[in-house]
Amino acid sequence: MGDVHTGVTVQPQRVTNRNVPKDVLLLADVCMTSGELHDTYYITRDGGLWVVGDWVDHKPRPAYPFQVCRLTGYTYNQIEAMYQDWIASRTGETVPRQEASPCES
Repeated sequence: MGDVHTGVTVQPQRVTNRNVPKDVLLLADVCMTSGELHDTYYITRDGGLWVVGDWVDHKPRPAYPFQVCRLTGYTYNQIEAMYQDWIASRTGETVPRQEASPCES
């Protein structure tokens, strides 16, 4: 038996989770059980995909693209495009696209 998701906020503008680092692209905030635990999914500037809970002792751990695709309803290509746009808006740089889609395995 896994965690019970009671709500998913897709692409939140901000989250109350203090374990999320600054300057990341927020993808989803997932409320678990009775609202006492939130997991936040995000992408760092270097393209790393992470998830972290909001309890004080929680540390970021790698997230899997298929998890984010399932939670958000976005395809891998849509997530990659959001990341590319986000990087371009901050740095003016373009990010090369990946060939494979890890969401379709």
